Amino acid sequence: MCKEGGTIELSSGTYAEAVVLTKSVSLISQGAVVLEQITESSSLVTVKGKVEVVMKNIQITDTRREATGDVASSPPLVLASDGSSLRFENCVIEGSSGNGISLVGKASATFTGSRIRKNRGFGMAVTSGSKVGISLSEVRENGFSGISALNAGTKVTLGGGTSVSENGRDGVELGFGAELEATGAEVNRNRQIGLNIQNSGSMARLEGGSISGNKKHGAGVIDEGKLILSKVSVESNIEDGIYIESGGNVKLEGCRFISNGKIGAYLVNESLSTLKVSDTLFSGHADAGVAVVGGTGDISGSTFQRNGMAVFYGKQARGNASGNEVFPGPLKDSIVLEDAGEVVMEDNSLGNGEE
Repeated sequence: MCKEGGTIELSSGTYAEAVVLTKSVSLISQGAVVLEQITESSSLVTVKGKVEVVMKNIQITDTRREATGDVASSPPLVLASDGSSLRFENCVIEGSSGNGISLVGKASATFTGSRIRKNRGFGMAVTSGSKVGISLSEVRENGFSGISALNAGTKVTLGGGTSVSENGRDGVELGFGAELEATGAEVNRNRQIGLNIQNSGSMARLEGGSISGNKKHGAGVIDEGKLILSKVSVESNIEDGIYIESGGNVKLEGCRFISNGKIGAYLVNESLSTLKVSDTLFSGHADAGVAVVGGTGDISGSTFQRNGMAVFYGKQARGNASGNEVFPGPLKDSIVLEDAGEVVMEDNSLGNGEE
C-alpha cells in the first residue's frame, strides 16, 4: 500500500515474516523492532530492481537454534540484487545460517552505526560489480571472513570508526579484481589473515587505522594482487606483518610495523613480486624487519629497531637499501646480503634507538 518513495513506520515488536521490496521505500523503527527469520528456504529481506531502500533502527536476525546444514546453500538474511540501493542506519544483521548480507548484480549498500555479526557464513559477500560503504560500524564474529569481495568493478569502502574483527577466517578477502579503500579503519584479531588480497586487478589502499592481532599474517598479497598502506599501524600479528608472493605488489609509506611474530614485511622467493618501503618504522621482529628472498625490494628512509636483523636480501633479490637507520649495530650484521648481486646499499647508518 505504500507509495513509491514513501515511509513505513514500524511499532515496537518482533515481526516474524519475510519482506520483499520492489519499490523505493523507507522502513523506520519507532522503537525496538526485530525482523525475525522464519524459513530456511529464502532470505528474510530481499530487495530487487533499481530501487532505493532505507532501513533505520531495525534488528534483522535469525534467533532459531543453531543451523547444521551447508552454509553455502543457506540463503543470506539480506539479499540485494539487480542494481538495488540500500541504506542501513543503526541496524543489526546477525545470526544468519548463511551470509549476513549478499549483494549481487551491481547492487549497493551503505552502513552507518550498524553491526553485522555472528553469521555462519560471510558477514558480507559482495560480488558482480556491487559496492559497499561502511562507517562507524562493526563486522565481527562471522563464521567465514568478515567481508568477501569478488570480481572487477566490486568495491568496498571502510570509513573511520569501522572495525572488522574476530571473524572465523580473514577480516577482508579480495579476489578477481575487487577493490578495497579504507581510511582510519581497524582490521584486528581475525583467525587467519587480516587482509587477503589475491589475483591480478585486486587492490587495497589503506590510510591510517590498524591491522593488528590477526592469527596469521596482517596482510597476504599474492597472485599479482596489490596493496598500498599509508600511515597504517601493523602490529602484533602472529606470523608476519605482510606476506608477499607470486607477483604481489606492495607499497608502504609512513607506516609502523611493531612486534609481528616473525617478519615485518616478507617477500618470498618470487621474481615478479615487488616491495617498496619509505619512511616506515620496523621494531621488535624476531627474524627480520624486512626480508626480500626474491623479487625486488626498495627500502629507503626507514628506521629499524631491535629486530633479529634489519633487512635481509636473498640470492635472487634485487633492489636497494638506502638512507635507512638501524639500531643496534653493527651495520654489517643488520643489513644482510646473501650473495645478492643486484642490490645497492648506500647511506645507511646506525641510530640511537629513538623513534
